[in-house]
Amino acid sequence: MFQITYKSFLKENKNLSDYKAWLREAWPVYQEWGAVSFEIWTDPARNENIVYCKYIIRDLRRWNRMAMKNNTAPLVHALNDVIDGQRIGITIRADCPDKPMNQ
Repeated sequence: MFQITYKSFLKENKNLSDYKAWLREAWPVYQEWGAVSFEIWTDPARNENIVYCKYIIRDLRRWNRMAMKNNTAPLVHALNDVIDGQRIGITIRADCPDKPMNQ
């Protein structure tokens, strides 16, 4: 198992609810890619415009292969309506336990 955490900066006039709405649409696709669970949060003490989203996935190679396919363009365009696509941080951790997270 792998843990992928994305750090994204919301666009002006966007909020966590907008990100969650996007993820509701994206989640079935991510499950097809091998995602098992996710967790979303902000850190109001630091910056509410930064959203963290952590996914537990089964196979990193499959995740990357699926993300590079041409049919992901609508998903990426919809996400770029919510976040600044030029300011994304990604952290990957291997050998994560397969435990349920809040969805």
